[in-house]
Amino acid sequence: MRSNKNQKQKLDKRKLAVRIIAWILILMTVVTTLYTAIYFIVMNVQGAELASKEISVAVGLLYGEKADVALTAQTTNGFTVGSEKMGLYEKTFTELWSLPDTKRITALCDKNYAKIGDGYRLSGTMNVGAYRIDTGVSFKERSKAEAEYKKITNLLSGTGYYAVPAYIYGTYKIRVGSFLTSEAASAAIADVKSHLTGYNNLTVKAPSATGTYLIDHNSMTALFEYDYGKNEFLAVDAINANGKEAYLTMYNQKLYDGVFVFKRYTSQTSGDHVEVITVAPLEQYVMGVVTEEISISWPLETQKAFAILARTVVVSNMGRHWDEGFNICATANCQVYGGVGRVTETVRQAVNSTKGIVTTYGGKLASMFYSSSTGDCTADVSDVWVSDLAWMHGVQTPWEAYHDHPNAFWTAEVSPTELCAYLNGKGYDQLHDSIASISIDETSNDVSSYVCSITFTDTHGNKAVIKKCQDVQLKLANYVKSANFVVGKGSVEYTTYTKTVPPSNTVHAVTAAAAPNSLFSIITGSGTDTFSFDKSVKVATGSGTYDYAPDGNISVITSSGTVTVGAASGVQPGGDDSYIVTETMKAKDPNNFIFVGKGWGHGVGLSQWGLYDLAQMHIDYDDMIQAYCPGVSFSDYKKFVNW
Repeated sequence: MRSNKNQKQKLDKRKLAVRIIAWILILMTVVTTLYTAIYFIVMNVQGAELASKEISVAVGLLYGEKADVALTAQTTNGFTVGSEKMGLYEKTFTELWSLPDTKRITALCDKNYAKIGDGYRLSGTMNVGAYRIDTGVSFKERSKAEAEYKKITNLLSGTGYYAVPAYIYGTYKIRVGSFLTSEAASAAIADVKSHLTGYNNLTVKAPSATGTYLIDHNSMTALFEYDYGKNEFLAVDAINANGKEAYLTMYNQKLYDGVFVFKRYTSQTSGDHVEVITVAPLEQYVMGVVTEEISISWPLETQKAFAILARTVVVSNMGRHWDEGFNICATANCQVYGGVGRVTETVRQAVNSTKGIVTTYGGKLASMFYSSSTGDCTADVSDVWVSDLAWMHGVQTPWEAYHDHPNAFWTAEVSPTELCAYLNGKGYDQLHDSIASISIDETSNDVSSYVCSITFTDTHGNKAVIKKCQDVQLKLANYVKSANFVVGKGSVEYTTYTKTVPPSNTVHAVTAAAAPNSLFSIITGSGTDTFSFDKSVKVATGSGTYDYAPDGNISVITSSGTVTVGAASGVQPGGDDSYIVTETMKAKDPNNFIFVGKGWGHGVGLSQWGLYDLAQMHIDYDDMIQAYCPGVSFSDYKKFVNW
């Protein structure tokens, strides 16, 4: 009996354990299911948020040693005053105050200023003083601060004093007046207090090392005071009216849609200044680059291609000036940005139709470079700068009509003595008297004529060598516009294209043959086209039709290479030599050196004028970019942004 009882107890315990385990498993299943559901909900929400995000670009307009002690901005309907918090990709403008009746403001360091002409300068003679009387009141809510400001303004009406709203480290304050010194402000406290009944905690507010403030440019009246240290910055936006967008303007009279950020900048050499940075959404920024870097009259496809380039450049360089407090500068050192004043419908269409698109290579963001023109080839990036990028190797660009473009074909003549003196001024002191010979030792690659090593020898046998295409261009800047040149004494031979031809990646002909009856047949992706051989020959491609003048042999660039067709010989392997001629350029003085060159700029990547030429050939924007950078693909920039 005892044995049966023990067995029953063991059985009951086992059943209980099984039930407990079953309940644990059920709970684990429920928890796992809930976790999975919550995870997917959160991830979907985050994914949707990321998909809807757009980075903002902080562009340095005046900064560092170029900043000024006072900066003036204008608009048509008044200003919204706020605080700008800037992250590498995200920027947040928080509205703090409104100045609807002020059309022209000046941002100042927290110091005393005198008005000189139409500008302001730091001065010990007061037009605008940085000392104020603090009323002792503070608020977190804007509405309460506005009510208090109106109250104090009414109390001071007719007294010669006026109220100044302030936002100091996240708190609104109301201050009074504009005084040159602490002593002057202290002396006025009793008088101010007599008008502000009930305000018993009046104190003198001294200037701050990080503060800034706004004044009405004409009346010299302080409008708003701001200090948030080095974390957030005073900013203004234009107030829109009647459903119409309003813009900000500055010293350059360009229109900007976005905000102006004013930051204190202190230099040991030049003292206190105010920097100005403009913040704009990415696509708006791209529009402002397209209008400055290329002509707004250029074809839509060129503008599309350039929009992708400009977008890729800025996304690749968001950290370039971050140590200075902004993403990218507004000059050619980064890429020129001019706001929205010249944006046309074509520019908007180009940017909006390529929205978010950047170039990629091997699944990663592919940095882009461009210059005005490159001539008939480009240079390897590693021969110009240091890094090697697989998609930035030098290629032939026979479609560039460089003879027709400004500064894209050039010559320069210099005497041996003058050249020696010039090189001495560039640091090559080993050269003496005059240059006897110049030799181009190396070009960028087999298809590129960009010079990456050149030797100068003087009449005593002394030598000076310049390496790297960029150094060659910079050291010889008086004579060359790019490193794509040849040089000779008295005369020099150079090559030129008689006709521009489209890039091979855009021509879809696969077979060519000459018929016995002098008819020329081209088999393309769309079928077969036949033309008379005794006249001009038209080559039909997937991107348009091109004319080639026959000279007994016709060269056709196909997707597989180049084939040459004779009058009766059929298809033969060949090159594009029929488009290339050699000419000789002579110096005016046979004893002088003569440089003959093509292109304008560093020669890496894409040519702005070359994109224009490709558009004239009806080449699509993606084929344009791939012609200069074989192997690149296209993707949404958000895949490469670490929010």
